[in-house]
Amino acid sequence: MRVSGRRADDEAAARLTPGVVAYALDVPEARLIGNGGARPRSRSARQVAMYLCHVGFELSLSRLAVAFRRDRSTAPPLRRVVKRVCFNEDGLEALERAEGWPARSGKLALKMALAQLAAR
Repeated sequence: MRVSGRRADDEAAARLTPGVVAYALDVPEARLIGNGGARPRSRSARQVAMYLCHVGFELSLSRLAVAFRRDRSTAPPLRRVVKRVCFNEDGLEALERAEGWPARSGKLALKMALAQLAAR
């Protein structure tokens, strides 16, 4: 497949997934793509959408960043997740409360963080 065709497929996945996540988490879809805002609910919804694209559509982190018009680096927030859960032994519920995330989003963030560590 040509690069332009692959990029079009990536962007289609990046349009589909945020729509579903925005509906499920009751967050405006416009906040999930590009520089959509830094509110905690928007950030966690964007991370969920990116994780689903990464796992469901098998997009690499670089392709994911291009499709979502975001910086590739998700390391700082994910590093914080690993530190709090693995080193500080905080529970996922405590992490979600501290970050202002919706319920069960900590599990997705932790899976994404551990997947990034495993890839290195």
